[in-house]
Amino acid sequence: MNYNDDVMNPKPIHNINSLNITPDRKTILILTKEYHNLLLEPIEGVTVHPDEKNICIWYFLIHGPINTPYYKGLYIGVIIFPPNFPYSPPEIQMISPNGKFKPRRSICLSLSSFHEECWNASWTFEKIIVALVSFMVSDELTSGCYRNEIITEFDKLLIAKNSKEWLYRNCSIFKKMFQSEYQIINKIYDSILPNNSKNYLIDILLNEPLQISTNVFNVNKRLEDYIENYSQIELVLLDYPQTKRNEIIEKFFKLSTTREEIRQLELFHSEYYQMNDVPSSDSFLSDEGDEEEPEFYSTEDEG
Repeated sequence: MNYNDDVMNPKPIHNINSLNITPDRKTILILTKEYHNLLLEPIEGVTVHPDEKNICIWYFLIHGPINTPYYKGLYIGVIIFPPNFPYSPPEIQMISPNGKFKPRRSICLSLSSFHEECWNASWTFEKIIVALVSFMVSDELTSGCYRNEIITEFDKLLIAKNSKEWLYRNCSIFKKMFQSEYQIINKIYDSILPNNSKNYLIDILLNEPLQISTNVFNVNKRLEDYIENYSQIELVLLDYPQTKRNEIIEKFFKLSTTREEIRQLELFHSEYYQMNDVPSSDSFLSDEGDEEEPEFYSTEDEG
């Protein structure tokens, strides 16, 4: 699918006024409060950031749900709230290829700008995005969707597999609005790791949202450790079957894994590893490095 997006501005067909009219004071307060609440209690599988210059424009990342053709896919979209929100419905568009919705086409849902007569002013961003994801993984079709005979299940799997690299290489909105995710991919691609390891790491590290700042720190710290000690780690894992290798690596990068659990992994108790080059004091095997960690890098709960 040849599709490039190097334009930051959204292209609404209904809520055009959102781009050139200052929103109501009440709208600003409601959307600001909603965003703060989402930072405290993120939606599972979703990351969101409003445009810094326009509170009515919200960009979101959807992590493809498990047991669907979208699993391990990463998709970016935009919600355009009207200047008088919540009294009128938002407009919803997907930006990146996803296999369900046509990029840059407004999506017809009962709680979108296509059906103002159905809109309920009590509906929140969370309700909107949950409904969008539910519709995305269903077999239902609406305006803005591809017909099933055009995009097959295999196509969706292939799009999901390539979605993170597509965002990184083609989508300027991803680079600007989701800098944490972009920088992680960039750090991996700029490393000396072999290509198969790069793709595997990207799948692991961007398979859960990084919305909370501590998660961003933890992922970056573990990624730096892994890249720095890659040669030694590969020697340790050499005799393990592939499934065990994957299990150890995924455990190391899982955000809910505590530092104490990491130390108990077979990888870090290997006599072979200890006999070879010992990593520097700021690596994951060093107790000295722990003392330099910020206070929020908790040994009890990093998630």
